[in-house]
Amino acid sequence: LRKKIRPDSAHSYNSPWNIAADFTIDMSFSAPEIATMLESYEADHHIGMNIQEISERIYYYTGGYPFLVSRICKTVAELPLEWTIQGIDEAERLLLGDNNTLFDDMIKNILENEKYSDMLKDMLLCAQEYDFDTLAPEINLGAIYGVLVNKNGKAAISNIIFETRITNFFLAMRQHTKEYKDPQAESSLFIHDGKLDMNAVATRFSAFMHSEYRDEDGIFIERQARLLFLSFLKAVINGSGNYAVEPQTRGNRRMDIVVFFGGKEYIIELKIWRGEQASQNAYDQLAGYLNSKGQAEGWLISFANTLKSPRESRTFSHNGCTIHETVIAYRDKE
Repeated sequence: LRKKIRPDSAHSYNSPWNIAADFTIDMSFSAPEIATMLESYEADHHIGMNIQEISERIYYYTGGYPFLVSRICKTVAELPLEWTIQGIDEAERLLLGDNNTLFDDMIKNILENEKYSDMLKDMLLCAQEYDFDTLAPEINLGAIYGVLVNKNGKAAISNIIFETRITNFFLAMRQHTKEYKDPQAESSLFIHDGKLDMNAVATRFSAFMHSEYRDEDGIFIERQARLLFLSFLKAVINGSGNYAVEPQTRGNRRMDIVVFFGGKEYIIELKIWRGEQASQNAYDQLAGYLNSKGQAEGWLISFANTLKSPRESRTFSHNGCTIHETVIAYRDKE
């Protein structure tokens, strides 16, 4: 209704709440505030949950966004699921597949504003940074609806659930515009006894890239490589697991993806090959991130705009971690 009674030039600069004065209170919950709510629930139901662990996991996904916090807790309580890390992960997976007015509005704004859509795609898939300047209409739109927040002067997606939902939307749009699927991506070759064989996923994705995209130039791959991998990965896990893109890793032009499957976490780093020194830095970055997550094993996938792979795929130890490296040289001609 508001859109129909106001011209575009007016409604794009006004709050959806139609308030006349600035409202600067941060309405999001912190992890300790989530813990306080869980303490109240625990006092009533005596579940025996690890309140600190659960509150931090909920905050990890939601960034404290009130609707998302409440929806995850409601899902766990009413299905019911267990009040464990695995239960919260499952509730987040179910929420990502949910249809609600919050997600509807978020996608509507992307569909109706091409510049806003392009900006989000740049941020999510190309590691592009934008200054958080609300004089820019696209930044202002994202800030009004709580999709964008100010992190050290840069625009950032406010939480992992929004990131994943928007990324899934871009994946779905791509499926409808260009055939990309590898038929083997949906086979049981990658899943054994309920566990995901990430080495097999990386190997098959490398073959898929060379088979289908060997004639593309470097600019295409730099912009599309992450989208292609997420498309491939989504077909593999196919509703049996989920993934999250770690937002804090984008500032140095890399993307870390955490895959949750069968009660296990798989950490994958995607990078564009920039030479041997940059590769060594990538090992340090991945090992540091693995250590911060309490993980001892990770995967590094590098996209090389070369005719020949700089080296063969390998598994090695680095700073106390096991790293499985796949270098994808996707071209076969100049």
